[in-house]
Amino acid sequence: MGPDAGPLRLRLRGEATDGRHWLLDFAAATPPLHAPARLTHAVVEARGRADAPLLWQIQSDQGRFELGAVRAFIHEDVTRLAASAVPPRPVPWGKRLFWRAVFVLLGTHAGRRWLERRAAGG
Repeated sequence: MGPDAGPLRLRLRGEATDGRHWLLDFAAATPPLHAPARLTHAVVEARGRADAPLLWQIQSDQGRFELGAVRAFIHEDVTRLAASAVPPRPVPWGKRLFWRAVFVLLGTHAGRRWLERRAAGG
C-alpha cells in the first residue's frame, strides 16, 4: 500500500452472544502484521484515552491481536433480517417453459446447433 492510498479501513463481521449479527468498522486502522484473514470467537476491547487514538485488543481462537484505529463504528447487520422479510417470488410460467425448452434443445445435437446459430445472430 503506497503513501497516497489513504487511511486503511478494516471490517470485522460476526455474531454476538445474543445471536445478532454485527459489522465493526475501524477507520484509519493499523492492522496487526500477522493476523489471519478470519477470526473466530473474537472479543474486541478498547484501550487508551478517549481524546487520543485508541488501541483495540482483539482476542480470538487464533490468538490476541492489537489494532490501532482512530475510530470504530458498529452497525447491526440486517441483511439476513431483510432477506427473510421479503417473501420469495414464484418464477412465472412463461419463464419456466422457456428454460425447459432450452434445456430440452440442449439435450439434442440438432437443438444445440440451432441454439448456437441463434446465439451467433444467424
